[in-house]
Amino acid sequence: MTEAETQIQDDPLAPMRRKIALTRAAIAAERGARAFWPLIAVVLLVLALVRSGALPILGDLLGGAVVLGVGAVALIGTLGYGLWRFRVPGVDAAVGRLDLASDRRVLSALADRPAGDMDAAQAAVWQAHRARMRALAEGLRPPRPD
Repeated sequence: MTEAETQIQDDPLAPMRRKIALTRAAIAAERGARAFWPLIAVVLLVLALVRSGALPILGDLLGGAVVLGVGAVALIGTLGYGLWRFRVPGVDAAVGRLDLASDRRVLSALADRPAGDMDAAQAAVWQAHRARMRALAEGLRPPRPD
């Protein structure tokens, strides 16, 4: 058995590392959007106030320090909220998501192990099954972020 075959036997998902990494990035983008949308909204509100010329009017009405303080608290608060909510996706989440992209649960099938000892005929069937699953896994495409 070659070194590559031994590595695939030890870690059947090794050839899928790039696709798993892309899937993790997609999940991270989704989680980041959910966690940091309040920060994005506050930043866009501040930009709208600056571009519309309303910021100097608010500064005159409420006092510049109050407007600056409220803006700083809003930015820091929403940044803290986003950092508190965001969780970096693990490899298991990416494998599960990528596995759901296939109707045959290809990655789960690749990670399977035989339940007991096999004779030559059973081993041949098992190896054929693994080869089919590897071929299907190569065709998997990482899902796009929702």
